[in-house]
Amino acid sequence: MLKRGQITIFIIVAIAIVGAITAVIIFRENLFQPGGALPPETREIKSIISECVFANLVEGSVLVGIQGGYAIPPENALETNFSYIAYGYYQGKNALATKEIIEKQISLYTETSLVFCIDSSEFPNVEIEFKDIVATTKIDQKKVSTSVRFPFTLTKENASSRIDDAYYAEHKINLGEFHTIAQEIVKKELVAPTIVDISYLTNLSYDVSLLHQGNDIIVYSISNFIINETENEYTFRFANKIR
Repeated sequence: MLKRGQITIFIIVAIAIVGAITAVIIFRENLFQPGGALPPETREIKSIISECVFANLVEGSVLVGIQGGYAIPPENALETNFSYIAYGYYQGKNALATKEIIEKQISLYTETSLVFCIDSSEFPNVEIEFKDIVATTKIDQKKVSTSVRFPFTLTKENASSRIDDAYYAEHKINLGEFHTIAQEIVKKELVAPTIVDISYLTNLSYDVSLLHQGNDIIVYSISNFIINETENEYTFRFANKIR
C-alpha cells in the first residue's frame, strides 16, 4: 500500500501535468489570436498601411482640390482638357460642395485606394485577407486629418489572426480656409451674378485667379504660392456658370 506522502506526491505531479497540458492548449489557441504571438510579417504590413494612409490622404486632398471638392465629380461638372471641375455656382443656385461632402469624398478616395497598398506576392509565407475599410475625414482651416480602420486577417500554417488597428494621419493644407473663401465668392455671385468683386479678391492673403470658359463660365483657382513650414502648396478650384 502507498503511504500518505507518496499519494500526495502523485497528486501534485498529476496536477502539474494537467496544468502543463492546459497551458499548451491555450498557447496554441492564442498563438495567432489578438494578444498572442503574431507572424513577423504583421509589423511590416501595418507599417505599409500607415504610410499608405498618409499618402492617400494627401492624394485625395489634392484631387478634391482641383475638382471642386469631389474625388468623383458630379454629372454636370465642367469638363476640361485636364480634369473635371465641379460647379460652385450654377445658374443662380449655390452648387458648392459642402465641407461634409468634401470630407466624405476624401474618405471615399482613401477607402478605395488603400486596397492597392499591399502586394500579397511580397508576403508569400502568409495569406492576407482584407476586410471592409472605413475612413473618417475631418477638414480644419489649416489641416486635413483622417482616421482609418483597416482590418485584415493573416493565415499562416493553418492558424489565423485578425488585426483590426486604427490608423491616423494629418496633412497641413489650407483646404478649410479655401472652402470658406469659395463660399464667400459664391455668396457674392448670388447677389450680383455678373459682377466679380475684385476688391475682395485682391485683399485676400491667398492668390485667386480667374479663367473664363466661354462667355458664361468662370473657373476660380484659390492657391497659396508662398509656402512655409506650417503649410504645403495647395489649390482649390471650382466653376461658376452665370447663365
